[in-house]
Amino acid sequence: MKKNILLLSIALSVICFPVLSYSENCMWDQSCDDEKFNIEFCGNGHCEPFETKRSCLEDCGTILDIVIYNIRSATEGVDGGGGIFGQVQRSGILLMVVLIVLFIALAIFGVILIAVYNKVVASIEKEVIID
Repeated sequence: MKKNILLLSIALSVICFPVLSYSENCMWDQSCDDEKFNIEFCGNGHCEPFETKRSCLEDCGTILDIVIYNIRSATEGVDGGGGIFGQVQRSGILLMVVLIVLFIALAIFGVILIAVYNKVVASIEKEVIID
């Protein structure tokens, strides 16, 4: 039982970490001109000009940043795009719903993997005991 709880906690932490540690790396920097993005996370420590947030993410963002940006651009309309809701800016509720559903699906997948792992270990132990 302790092994199952340990495996489940490891699986959940691996799944949760990228989702919970997500931050918009290409935030507007108030000290920069309006057309520039702060890319301190790239190690430059100063503002570099980017035409759009997408170009900033393509240069400096993580895969998760780009996926979340694409979800937002499809639903909210960013960088001047219309999005499926037109120019109405949503507060990120749809994004949170998508992330929660993704988290639940990954958690269920992790539980299934642990169950399969336990069955394989049990069958190997039976073979070892029989032999």
